Amino acid sequence: MDILVHLCTVLVAYSILKQVYAVKNSMVYVEKSLTATLKCPMKPVLYWKDYKGTIYSFDLTVNDMEFMNINITKDYNLVIHHVSSVDERTYICEMLDQDQIVRIFNITLVISKDPTDIRIQNLTNLKEVVANEGEQIQLTCTVNGGIPAESLKWFLDQQLIAVGGPKILIHELTVKRSNDGQNFTCVAMNNITNTTLKKTISLHVYLKPKVKNRVGIGVANITVTVKFRPTVIVHHKNYTTQLEKAKRILLKVESYPEPSASWAKSAGGKLGVWNVSKYEDLQLLNTYDCTFYLESSIKPTNEEHFGLYMVAIRNDIGSIELPVQLHVERILGKYSAKKVLKYEK
Repeated sequence: MDILVHLCTVLVAYSILKQVYAVKNSMVYVEKSLTATLKCPMKPVLYWKDYKGTIYSFDLTVNDMEFMNINITKDYNLVIHHVSSVDERTYICEMLDQDQIVRIFNITLVISKDPTDIRIQNLTNLKEVVANEGEQIQLTCTVNGGIPAESLKWFLDQQLIAVGGPKILIHELTVKRSNDGQNFTCVAMNNITNTTLKKTISLHVYLKPKVKNRVGIGVANITVTVKFRPTVIVHHKNYTTQLEKAKRILLKVESYPEPSASWAKSAGGKLGVWNVSKYEDLQLLNTYDCTFYLESSIKPTNEEHFGLYMVAIRNDIGSIELPVQLHVERILGKYSAKKVLKYEK
């Protein structure tokens, strides 16, 4: 009864005031199912309400207790328990300042969401971007946006080089010789949800040759040899075979000097030796042809041998790793599953 009398008295006093000022709009973020506490910047508070006009007072909700998860503390804070999507809206608190002017504060409650799935475009494999010395390239980082919007940052090794977002950040650069082998890291940050996502790539640079020659009389023949680590031309990631049947794995790469290959990860199948051969179509035309075929095999002997394999290709300059995914081709009667489907068509 005393609370109701107090509330009515305040409302009567409020109704005769002539000056009302909207002072401030703000946002409050909270994770779903947690408790949100909304605080008015000034006290004492006349009352709280929302867009429906619902008025909240100390442990009392007018409009027949419509929202049971909301109450007001003795220090005038509006507390919302077990926040859900129905609680997302603007709440209004009103109070009297020392000059008897009504101050209005609009506080919007929003359910927060973490950013997810950070990605870097233009990757040549899982961890690398390839470019030519002097080329202008774009490093593009994307993320599925959160609430509130996240910030994105590019780092070169440990140095901050670009800031932006939300959702996407593009960094343009002219590739230098010194960039070869450097690491670029994209970081997505949401300070409200305390979420940080990171993705790092390495930049591989094809260097322009440097040639020095003496000026004199006569004719000079200059041979320039450029060494570079292996790069992929043809790479089939997915292979299908049957139990006890070896599957031929074939890769086509460019490399100078000649590369070697080995298995870096196995799912347990019987692994063949890697054979390296020159690309015959160009071998007679160019003594310094740098194209090679790499051939090996995988023989699964039980179901556990189907899965992810990795091959490492290296030379004196550097190395790369490529994934090979082996899938099972099941047998239905005397035909494989693929043949049966073909005949049914």
